[in-house]
This record gives sequence, structure tokens and C-alpha cells, in this order.
Amino acid sequence: MELNEALLKIKKHSINKEIEKQTEEEKKNNEFIFLKNRILSFCDKLIELHEIVNALAENKIENGKFFTEGIDHEVGFYGTMLVRKSFSWSKHNILLSKGLFGIEGGGCDGGDLVVDIFNRTLKYSYVGKELEFNCITKMKKIVREFDKFYKSIYDYVESLK
Repeated sequence: MELNEALLKIKKHSINKEIEKQTEEEKKNNEFIFLKNRILSFCDKLIELHEIVNALAENKIENGKFFTEGIDHEVGFYGTMLVRKSFSWSKHNILLSKGLFGIEGGGCDGGDLVVDIFNRTLKYSYVGKELEFNCITKMKKIVREFDKFYKSIYDYVESLK
């Protein structure tokens, strides 16, 4: 191999890497847009669930298992404590939904993914940073678990005596 061939091969390799990088970024961007639109499409059902969860709270019925928190990082509403039945975080508490839904971060789990169900916006915050691609994992979790979450609220109401 001669010098010019070697330099050309190096240049070609560099160009190919740049194309791969752009393709990866496009894939991430497309995936992000798809997930965001999918999550925002849940807003009508979330408004419905928000009403149910708050009706439970207003009637002093435990509803804490439908709320997210920074320990378990489960899909759920963000809320305000009305009745604390335990000193530690407990799924047996009674909370009032703020109209926000998502997955609370905290500790090693990164930032909060928050859907404002009334304004139909999605926000990822971690130490003041705006929405970033590293929230895709949480977005996938919401999409994957939403039907189960939706059904669990109705099943819970159905089980009340």
C-alpha cells in the first residue's frame, strides 16, 4: 500500500464513521419523537384516571400505589400527600394527583420524566437539564406499562366493596 492509498483509506474510514454517527443520531431522534407522540396520546386516558385517583383521595381511600416516587421509580402520577399512613414512603398513603404523570428519578435512577396531562407536554429534568435522549429508557417503560397501569386502576375500583 502506498502513502496516497493509506491516506485515502484513512479519510474514507473517517467519513464512514461520521455517517454512522449521523445515522445513529437520526435513529435516536426518530425513536424519541415516536415515543413522545405515543406517550402524549395517552393524555385523554390519563385525565380520566386523574379524576378516578382524586375521587379515591377525596373519599379517603388508599391510592398511593398509583403514584410514582424516587424509591421504586414506577410509572404513576405525581401527587401531594393528603393522609400519611406510614412514616416511610408507603403505597398505602392517600395522595392527590397534580395532573402530572411519569416516572420520578432520584438517586442512581437519573432524572424525572414528567407528562403534564392537561397541557400535553413532556419534560425530562435532571439537575436542571432539559429533555435529553437518556430519558428514552423511561419513555419505553411508560409505553410498555401504560395498559397495565390503566387496567390496574379500574381493577382496584372494581374490587372496592
